[in-house]
Amino acid sequence: MKVKCVVLISGNGTNLQAIINGVKNRVLNNLDIKCIISNKKAAYGLKRADLNNIPTLYLPFIKSKVSRLDYDNNLISEIKKLDINLIVCAGWMHILSDNFVNSFKNIINLHPALPKEFPGNDSITDAFNA
Repeated sequence: MKVKCVVLISGNGTNLQAIINGVKNRVLNNLDIKCIISNKKAAYGLKRADLNNIPTLYLPFIKSKVSRLDYDNNLISEIKKLDINLIVCAGWMHILSDNFVNSFKNIINLHPALPKEFPGNDSITDAFNA
């Protein structure tokens, strides 16, 4: 049985590409990527998804228009429509609420440190250098 997954991204999508390559090379032969969701319109990861015929969804978080909780509730709703059983945060630069995290059983965050230990756009580099 395949694991149906959604990948959340905000940027270049290098981790996403590694996941896509793993599926293509049958290293991740049990994984079925159902959708890529980005909160950034210019995220190159959306292009990577398009090049690999993976559906995408752009859901911007605009603080002046929606609260963090309302945004996360909308994200929960969109993900539940996909009927997935795994969420992978691969460079997702939006801090998810407790409500979001508690709404799903299986979430993997590809961040190399504890939450808030290395915040910001350079978090992976900062964690690596530390």
